[in-house]
Formats: sequence, structure tokens, C-alpha cells
Amino acid sequence: MPTFQTAPAKGSVITTAVARLLAVLRVAVGFVFLWVFLDKTFGLRDPSAKVWIHGGSQTEGFLSAVEVGPFESTFHSWAGTSGQLAAHAGATQAVGA
Repeated sequence: MPTFQTAPAKGSVITTAVARLLAVLRVAVGFVFLWVFLDKTFGLRDPSAKVWIHGGSQTEGFLSAVEVGPFESTFHSWAGTSGQLAAHAGATQAVGA
């Protein structure tokens, strides 16, 4: 009597081992983003840093560095540095840097 092998279920593309590996990687990536959020909020890595709960702005350095483009003023307003950046730019040009 011949033996027949059953075909995998329709739509099954990956094995159970690969599915478990992807699940572990997904959770690990989630912990990376959770750590970054907690570190920027509470200063877990460097308690002396200006973190969110002590009035620090995590976006100021990145968004205030935008110098060209249609969203320049929007990014500067989000960073809270529109006036500060203009003063810094004027001072830099006056010094010749």
C-alpha cells in the first residue's frame, strides 16, 4: 500500500521555527524602542542629562538644524527654536564662522 504525504496547509509559507524566531526578534526590537523611550523620558543611562521630565527637548538639536526646504519653519517651531536659531545664524555670520 503506498504512503502519501500531506501537503502543508494552504497559505503556510514559513516553518514553526522561523515563526518563533521572528516573534523573538519582534519582541527584542520592541524592547529596544521601549528602552530608548524610557531613557529619553527619565534619563536612565545618564541621570544628569536634560530629559523630558526635567524640561529637556529631545527634538531641538535635530529639528533646529534644518536649514532649507519647505518645512524649515515648521520644524523650527516644533523644536521651539525659531527665534533662537535666527539669533544664532546672525551671530555666526557676524563672526564670519
